[in-house]
Amino acid sequence: MNLTKLEKEIIQHRLDVPDAMSECLADDAEFNLSYEQAFSLFDERLPGLIAKLTSDQTLDKWEVEAVRDIATCDVYAWMADGAIGFDWEDGKEMTPQWASRIWNTSENLQNKLMRLL
Repeated sequence: MNLTKLEKEIIQHRLDVPDAMSECLADDAEFNLSYEQAFSLFDERLPGLIAKLTSDQTLDKWEVEAVRDIATCDVYAWMADGAIGFDWEDGKEMTPQWASRIWNTSENLQNKLMRLL
């Protein structure tokens, strides 16, 4: 899978909050996991997920669940939207155009990731 720099940034943003991802997994009755079990699984498997995606390696069950979480998460785009007029990255101000680009990229990424599932 080819990922743009911004797509990788969006994925990494979600990977940087394994506690939120673990909470989602623990709340899924299908898996019957405690938060601690979910966190341990993700803590072990999330590092390197982007590399696995870009090298088209087969994902295990828990990596697939992480991809599902990322593919259904709009947090990064909402943060960009809420940052319009404020500093975002490297002291650059978030503009409506930049936020729109992030939304579009996020939606395209979500579609791309959903095709993996």
